[in-house]
Amino acid sequence: MGLFAQNGGLLYGGGMKLLGVQALGVVSVSVLAFASTYLILSALKKTVGIRVSVEEEFEGMDVIEHGVPAYTGLVTSPLYDVDEAPLHATAEDRKPALHLS
Repeated sequence: MGLFAQNGGLLYGGGMKLLGVQALGVVSVSVLAFASTYLILSALKKTVGIRVSVEEEFEGMDVIEHGVPAYTGLVTSPLYDVDEAPLHATAEDRKPALHLS
């Protein structure tokens, strides 16, 4: 390892040469992995697609793939109307407005 090698390691006075070579190797492998993955996923996206339909996504892939729901008891409809405050709204957001007329 570039840090602890007794012959040329950074901590044993060998400088940055060995650590630099290893860092270059890590960067080059990372670039190769990213490029390969990008090319493969791009080809799949253009040919067969990489997403499921909206209906399949809503129903759940566990039902589509295995035939059984994995998360029983969960609500499958929105918990609030679009015009209402979401559940993460603060108590201040939920206070009704005072109408003094």
